[in-house]
Amino acid sequence: MVKAYCIIEHSVETVFTCIADCVIRKSWDKVFDEFKTVEEGDDFEVLYYSIKTPFGITKRDFLQRRTHIMDYPEKDSITMHFTSIEHPLMPVRRKVVRAIT
Repeated sequence: MVKAYCIIEHSVETVFTCIADCVIRKSWDKVFDEFKTVEEGDDFEVLYYSIKTPFGITKRDFLQRRTHIMDYPEKDSITMHFTSIEHPLMPVRRKVVRAIT
């Protein structure tokens, strides 16, 4: 589990959008090699992303189901939950280590 705390002088909705939106996230987070939505449901998304690795380190990728809850655990907060999954549209790739969240 990762829990982070900091003061950011923007609304919770703006911060959430900058983290959750694949296009916006790729514009500022340069660690991603690929980042896309595989599937969307009413209350979840399946995300695929791979990260850049230094020379000599095998490339890593992630396939995760993401959910979020607005105003939890308190008003004006958002809780996001990610868990690793398998999905027929994104099988494990050769020469890439599938990371587990």
